[in-house]
Order: sequence, then structure tokens, then C-alpha cells
Amino acid sequence: MSDAREPPGQGPLRSTLRITWPFLLMVLLLAACASGSLYVLSAVRAFVAGESLWTKGQKDAIYFLDRYAATGSPDAYAQFRKAIDAPLGDKAARLALLESDPIDLNAAREGFARGENHPEDIDSLVWLLRWFNRYEIVQQPLVHWRVGDRH
Repeated sequence: MSDAREPPGQGPLRSTLRITWPFLLMVLLLAACASGSLYVLSAVRAFVAGESLWTKGQKDAIYFLDRYAATGSPDAYAQFRKAIDAPLGDKAARLALLESDPIDLNAAREGFARGENHPEDIDSLVWLLRWFNRYEIVQQPLVHWRVGDRH
């Protein structure tokens, strides 16, 4: 039986919606949470990949500088300059995001690009460091990053 106040045929639909709307809302909220957590996960993955590129750049720079010191080869020096550019780019990005006032987002993006990070990861790296730099999972690598940038 439908309610006498509702037009014919709409009674069951409204009662169904009254019962199901909380479940539909939960599904939408769960989808939003899943989407957000995937974005955070992707940003952390990009951060870890960036750490690897930074470390590789430092290691390669030391190797080529040692080769240059031993041989005096201009090629070894050119390879050193190329290898050190990635860590220097990441340093520029870190300084632009965390130690400049106001934050220079364009300089941060350019620095991460110089750091050889994948172009599709750059915006998520900027977002992660901007909003999560006070969390321990990001703070600990930042401490090591700052120490490494001094040398």
C-alpha cells in the first residue's frame, strides 16, 4: 500500500531510498577514503623512489669525482657534474618547500624535475612534503636529507 499523500507509484521508491541512503552514503565515503589513501600511497612511493635517485646521484658523483681526481679526465668531471645535478635539484626543491617564506612551488617542481623524479610524481611529492613534513615517517628521511645536503 502506498501513502495517500504521495503520487501513485512513488511510495515504494521513497521508502527504499529512506532505507538505503545511509548505505549509499557509506559507499561514497569509503570510495573517497580509498581514493585518498591511494593518492597518499602513491606520494609515499614517489618519495621513496626520489630518495633512491638522490642516493644514486650522490654515489655516482663521488665515483666520478674520484675518477676525475685520479685521471684528470674532463669526461669524468662532466659525468660528475651530471650526477651531482640530481641531488642538487632535490636540495633546491626541499629548500623551496620547507625553508623559504613564502613557499616557492615552481622552484620546488623545477628542483624535483632536476632530481630526475618522474614528471607524473612531482605534484604528489610537492603535496606530500608540504602537508606531511611534520610526520615522523617523512621527518626522519628529511633529517638525513639535510645532513647529506651539507656535504
